Amino acid sequence: MCKIDVKVKTIADDIIRILEDAGVYEKSLIFQVELVAGDILAYRKVRNALLNDGEDATFPIERREGDTIIKINPLFAELRLQSKSVREGLDKLTMNIKSKKNKADTEDGLSKLADYILREDKDNEKIGDPYGNDDIS
Repeated sequence: MCKIDVKVKTIADDIIRILEDAGVYEKSLIFQVELVAGDILAYRKVRNALLNDGEDATFPIERREGDTIIKINPLFAELRLQSKSVREGLDKLTMNIKSKKNKADTEDGLSKLADYILREDKDNEKIGDPYGNDDIS
């Protein structure tokens, strides 16, 4: 199994554990959980590229006419797309869960899931570094 598959499986396992703790996980959600886990990994990779490389949100481009225009860094656009994909995946997962459980029971599990996704980088040792820096000593 390649590194990316292991990382996606680890994130998916954590999501499943959170959903099981909330009592809302069913095996029929496995493919949806795996898709969300892949989206989370992609989001983290783009976010890491932006934060570690010190990328600017915009950059100037000199035009032939002699004037300068400001363009948005494509990495920021990609981060926005990945963020949207993660939110949509979590929303769809939430809708599937809510159809089986009432809202009050699922909010605790979903808040744990949100906390997991938004946790600081210092926790990455637990699940492996999702940014591909596992081999750095």
